Amino acid sequence: TNRGVVFSVSVNGSGYTNLHRFLGGAGDGKHPKAGVLVDGGKLYGTTSEGGSKNAGVVFSMALNGSGYTNLCEFTGEPGNGMNPSAGLIRKDSYLFGTLHGVQAGAGFVFCVRTNGGTPNFMWCFSGTASDGADPCCALVQHDSKVYGVTRYGGSNSAGTAYSPGAWK
Repeated sequence: TNRGVVFSVSVNGSGYTNLHRFLGGAGDGKHPKAGVLVDGGKLYGTTSEGGSKNAGVVFSMALNGSGYTNLCEFTGEPGNGMNPSAGLIRKDSYLFGTLHGVQAGAGFVFCVRTNGGTPNFMWCFSGTASDGADPCCALVQHDSKVYGVTRYGGSNSAGTAYSPGAWK
């Protein structure tokens, strides 16, 4: 109850359908805070909690709500992140997103395969004057680069705009 849902509704406002009701715990997410990515007949998204460590998940499902799968679960342990709260973008067979870090909450840019697996942490924020902390919005792709913003860090601790670099 009150753990979030994925739904569909027609553009004229009729035809609301509950596609997935989150339960939390192992095998399911809880409390989504970002929109879903529609790609290749699937929905991809994140939840800020849920999974076996209650640190958030990346999930996929068919457009009709069938086949819900946790593609990866975050642990909240050092070197792993927790609480993704921004949407995903896709490049080839990878999904890219951001999440909070454990050490000083600095955060990460991560990627995971569209068929699941262990997340790869591509960029770790330090929260120093020359770096950001707490990436807070979905990444944006332009040409061969990725861009994002952080809520904190930078020279005045007011956040930064960043680019982790070119796509690999």
